Order: sequence, then C-alpha cells, then structure tokens
Amino acid sequence: MEKKLSYLTLAATLFLSPPLLALTDAEIEARLDQDAAKIKALEAELANAKKSPVYEQDVGKSSDSKLAKQIQQIKDKMDNEEKNFKINGFLTAGVNMADDNVGGDFAIDNKPTIGGDSKMGLQVSAKINDKADATVQLLARGRGKGLGNSSDPWQVSAEWAYLGYQVTDDVKVRMGRLRIPFYMTSETLDVGYSYPWVRPPMEMYTTALTSYNGLDVLYKFSVGSVNTTAQLFTGSSANMNNMGDADQELSTSLEDLYGLNLTAAIGNWTVRAMASTLSIDGESAVRTDTILPDVGVDISALYSLPPGSIYTPALDQYAAYNLAALSQNGLNFDSCDLDQITGAYCLGGGYLHSSADDRFDYYSLGAQYDNGSLFVMSEVAKLKTKRARIFSDTVAMYVTTGYRIDSWTPYITYAHTYDTESAAYLAANNLNPSIKPDASKSRSIGLRKELGSSMDVKVEWNNRYDFEVPSATYGDDLNIYTITLDAVF
Repeated sequence: MEKKLSYLTLAATLFLSPPLLALTDAEIEARLDQDAAKIKALEAELANAKKSPVYEQDVGKSSDSKLAKQIQQIKDKMDNEEKNFKINGFLTAGVNMADDNVGGDFAIDNKPTIGGDSKMGLQVSAKINDKADATVQLLARGRGKGLGNSSDPWQVSAEWAYLGYQVTDDVKVRMGRLRIPFYMTSETLDVGYSYPWVRPPMEMYTTALTSYNGLDVLYKFSVGSVNTTAQLFTGSSANMNNMGDADQELSTSLEDLYGLNLTAAIGNWTVRAMASTLSIDGESAVRTDTILPDVGVDISALYSLPPGSIYTPALDQYAAYNLAALSQNGLNFDSCDLDQITGAYCLGGGYLHSSADDRFDYYSLGAQYDNGSLFVMSEVAKLKTKRARIFSDTVAMYVTTGYRIDSWTPYITYAHTYDTESAAYLAANNLNPSIKPDASKSRSIGLRKELGSSMDVKVEWNNRYDFEVPSATYGDDLNIYTITLDAVF
C-alpha cells in the first residue's frame, strides 16, 4: 500500500511539473525509472532502520561507556588513596598473677590482674607526596600508673607522631615524636604479636622511657651481601615518667639525647649495636611512714643535710630528726610535706622529697638468628652514670631460643641484671628493692599458638630468683604466670 501511494504521489508531481511536459516519452520513462530506484533504496534503508534502531542503541552505548569510565576513575582514585593512607591497629589482652604482690611497671599482683599487660594501639600513615609522609601512633596501656598516667591507667598517649622526608633513595629524615631506639624491638615494643614473649624481658627492657621528641636520620647501604641501616638520633622528652606505687615514686624526664645505632643483616643473621649519651632529671617522693628509721640519731646531724635542703629554724625538731636520719642512711631527702592540720613536718601520711640530675652513657649489643623454624636472639646493655645520682651503673642481658612447629612455638628465656654501684641518690633499685632489686636472675618457659594469620595466644611461666636485696614478703624467689592474646589488624 505504501509503495502504491508513493507511485501515485510521484506521478502527480511529474504531471504538474512544467519542465516534464516538454520531455519525450522515452525521457519521461527513464526519469521515472531513476526515481523508482531512489524510492526502493529509501525503502530498504527504512526497513533496516526498523530492524535495528541505530539511534537508540548508539545513545545507550555512549551512556554506558561514559558511566563505566567514571566508575573506573573513582576506583583508580580509591586505590591511590588506599595506597597513600593506611590505618593499622594492634591489641594485647593479658592476665598475669604472681606468688605475691610485687606491683611494678606491669602491675603484677597475687591475684589475676588484667591491666598489667593489656594495651591497644592505632597507627595512621599518610603519604603526602612522592617524598614526604606522616605517621601517628596512639597507644593506651593498662599499666598506666607505672608510666605516668596516674589519673587514668588507660590514658592515650602518642608514641609516634612524625613527618618523614625521603631525601634520596637511601636517606630518610624523620622529625617529631619518635621511639627511643635502644633495643632490637624498640620500634615494635608494644606490638605483642611481633615478638615471641608475653612481654619483653623485664631485666633488659625498661618501659619508663619509650619515646622522645626530636629527629633521626636513616641511611641504608650495602657492603657486599650485608645490608646495613645506620640511624643517627637526637632529642629530648619533657614528659615525666613515673615508677613505683602510692608509697614510693620516682619521676624522670629525658634531656639531651644523642646516639647512633647500626643494624646489619646477612642471610639468617641480624646484628645491632647502639651507643648513646643522655641526661635525666629525677624527682622522688616516699611516704614518710614507710622509711622512718627505728633508731635515734643525734640532732646535730641535721647539719649534714645536702645543699638546697629546706631546713630552717622553723623546721621542728621531729622533722629535723627525720631528715637528718635519712640523710645519714644515704637517701639524702631534702624536704618533706607539711601536715595541714597539725602544722608539723614529716608525719606518717606525708611524703619525703628529693631531686637530682645525672648524665649517662648507654650501650647495647644484640644479635638474632632465624631460619624460619629455629630462632635465637640475645641482647646485652650497660648503663654507665657520671655521678650515680639517679640510677646506679647497671648491666642487663638475656637470651631467648625457640622453635616453630607449624602453628606452635615453644621458647625459653634466661635473663640477668645487676648494679655495679652499691647506691644511688635517687636509684629506683634502692627506692623499692622488692620491685627492682639490685641484682636478679630469671628463667622463663613459654608457648605461642598462632590463631590465624594475625592473632596468637601465649602462655608463660617466669621465675625470678637470686635477688641481691631479697624482699621481705616473697624472699629470694618469685613466680609470675601470664597468658595473653595478641592481634594486629
């Protein structure tokens, strides 16, 4: 029908067209054949268009392609952001118990204690550009009292907070809040999953000073097959760190830290050597009724009080007596609290105070062998004081060996520490010998079980013995039992 209508329309048009009237019959017939051919071509094109709607499909394809391109751009951006911005965390939940109440940095008691070994950290790393990055690590420890968080044991502190700049492929500078690099596991000291023990050996690893404010320079180089990292560091720390309990406390702050450590790795071996010098300011406070002498002392001995003591004629005879007696005993306290009710000094509920500063040289040497199954690690450190005003000269060491059997890792540890000075002005060892004796040894047996790729459980028995200054409560032997769960995420 459409074809017939087309021919009629064409015929009427040709009939009404004046030029057409002048053509011969042959010319008219040829013209009609040409027009008919054009009409057939148009009809064929129209039929194909009906079978395949080109316009609608092209619009859809164009829209889908544009949307897919936008989605891919978003994915690429998210991948880049993920590479440039990372959030990691770690957690240790632990329970410890000992034969007796020993307190200390890990709050070890004669009943199950959860806070001593428990901690949680969150680390955020961001890549600023091709050369610069930033890292912040926030940490909360359950044993906050021993680390200066007396108001809140779980108080959050920044252990890392630094900006890093990659000067060359081999040299990097970091500035801000950094970990003190005294030990082989300093940078992962609170990440329980990273080491075999429930806690690093207490004889070797101090937890009172863990971070400092300053900068370091890391230089990586190779000598043959030995890969080496040199770290030059300097800084200080204005934050006070406390050790002790409600009766006896020693607060310290780190000043003027300088040091260098070298770490070399070849095959299954890693060796690390560190040398540093630092100064520490210290303040002590001891409850008067825990340390008053039982024997009389000549009042004239008050004149032997150290320079800077607060003795004045207003100080009553009882206060002068106590300070003089303590000074004669080598503790050298230079002031005591005033009782607000009676107006008397040095009563049982008050505190005796003293302060001092000293300079130290600190050295450590460590080595580790690890072939994937058998591992052995050991460290030794020496603290040398200039005046023995705060801490005594000390030597500490440990050795640990273990063997990985599938997901199980049994291990044993031996540790030893001793002072080479008999006394120190504010020595923590003298301040509370039951917690930190002048010398002690320890042996530990532990077992680690992997719970997947990022979690473990550990159990450990630690026996401390041969105390140079035995405790009045548990004598010359102490057992500590601990179980921890570690995770990284």
